[in-house]
Amino acid sequence: RKRRAEQDEHEDLLDVLVHAKYQSGEMLSEDEICGMLLATLFAGQHTSSITSTWTLACIASSKRVMTEVMKEQEETTDGYKEQLSCDVVTNMQFLENCMKEALRMYPPLITLMRQTKVPMTIEGYEIPVGTTLVVSPAASMRCEDVFEKPDVFNPWRYDNWTETYQNSYIAFGGGLHRCLGERLAFLQVRSILSVLLRDFDIELVSSFPTINYDSMVAGPR
Repeated sequence: RKRRAEQDEHEDLLDVLVHAKYQSGEMLSEDEICGMLLATLFAGQHTSSITSTWTLACIASSKRVMTEVMKEQEETTDGYKEQLSCDVVTNMQFLENCMKEALRMYPPLITLMRQTKVPMTIEGYEIPVGTTLVVSPAASMRCEDVFEKPDVFNPWRYDNWTETYQNSYIAFGGGLHRCLGERLAFLQVRSILSVLLRDFDIELVSSFPTINYDSMVAGPR
């Protein structure tokens, strides 16, 4: 309310939301602005933390993967030992593939919901307008007809990224409501893992963790 009453312009997200309008010309409500700010500030915290944990556990569980990851770290961070840059992290393609594969096998959000805007027919079932459809990335991204040997952690599968993968990989959702923070998540998690992998010797000291489905975000138990 205070920001809307001010005449000064501010170069921040709050100012963008305060002045945003729908196509109808209607301004965002205070509840909508608060919701978007909360989502922006907190939505990526638990998911990124858990994704970092799963990715590191998957890397540590395979000597071959760990060797390839460390080789890439040496090549990409040469000359940048003390400070990472966006360009350096972006070049960590194999580490990104590891993250993609960990997200495929252990997505932090196990359900995605969409509401139908038009009537649909799927596999002979009539879906009326207003129906809430629920899809599970945890189940969909382990389909054998799309991902060969889906229960095997294989970062190399993304060396040949196909349209089939593009349409079936839904760790960040899909369509118009695909997660806006996807690229930030890849940058953030790779930065964290790069520092941990280069500064510490990582190994699993117990069996590979099981998934905790009792939590809103599915992390290791």
